[in-house]
Amino acid sequence: MDINEYRKKHNFPNESELKADPLLFMAEEENVKCHIEINKSKATDEIHLTRESDKMLIDIWTDSSNVTTHVQIPSDILFAGTVPLLDCIINIDERNYSDSLMLAPGQMCKYRVAINSDYNDIVSYSISTRREQVIGYVIRYNIDGQFISPIYILAGNNHLSFPERLGYKNMSDETKSAYKEFYTHTYVLANCIYPILVTWYGLQISLLHPLTKIIYEKPSRVKLNLNAKTGKSTKKNKVKYIKSHTIKSDEFATLIYGEGSSDNKINRKALVWYVIGHWRKLKNGKTVFVSPHYKGTMKNVKTAVDLREREIAQLEVNPILEILEG
Repeated sequence: MDINEYRKKHNFPNESELKADPLLFMAEEENVKCHIEINKSKATDEIHLTRESDKMLIDIWTDSSNVTTHVQIPSDILFAGTVPLLDCIINIDERNYSDSLMLAPGQMCKYRVAINSDYNDIVSYSISTRREQVIGYVIRYNIDGQFISPIYILAGNNHLSFPERLGYKNMSDETKSAYKEFYTHTYVLANCIYPILVTWYGLQISLLHPLTKIIYEKPSRVKLNLNAKTGKSTKKNKVKYIKSHTIKSDEFATLIYGEGSSDNKINRKALVWYVIGHWRKLKNGKTVFVSPHYKGTMKNVKTAVDLREREIAQLEVNPILEILEG
């Protein structure tokens, strides 16, 4: 089988598509800067999902059955200043499926999404300068290295955006060349970055949601080894504890739709649903940020759950976001 037949069989881009949309990697200096920024924080939580629970997280804000590879990820929780989980690892078990949008279907897919701890300051700077700013990073773990994609925001833009060049870590030149031979830039973004951010956004909304946030109340604590053993060194590895959450689709469905909803999936309706915040341009030329909010029969439900040993910020507009001059 020649290379063109192989591409066609595995639904890879053809040669003309590769030339029109080449996969580009960052220059070394820019790539190192990404590593430095990412290393400023450590993941605090690890989320374990199945295909079913992944769909439940997506359904909390959009229809998972209609999600395309080019779905746009809302930026509203960043402008509202209400991101409850800044740095987390997300594991999605796709081992029983070969039709995943992930770059390597049929595997245990591991990602990390790290939002800058000073993201409120970055938001303010984007508003004052009207310039696009890096707000965080997505890291996709592969057996042959890691893809890194900065996440951009821009005041007045309702969605996150992504770079023309990708970062990398622990990836040889030979591996990068192999990726360039088979994948376009759009293909990697659509199959490696977009899918996890669709899930990540649902995760953030579920942490803010008045009904589903209880799922995260009692995480288990697991050890996370930060340094792997090398050679014959007897130096003790640094060990960090991380909060671990396993999301069960049946439990999630019951909280969203009520008792018995996991058995009856037809015509079920959410008790509370999330309305995405957005920017709106007025007739006078000014742009206002409309705050995200909830609708539904139980939108005012109260719980005593305190997930981060602090009160999660309410979904209100920051004063600085209220009006932008046109």
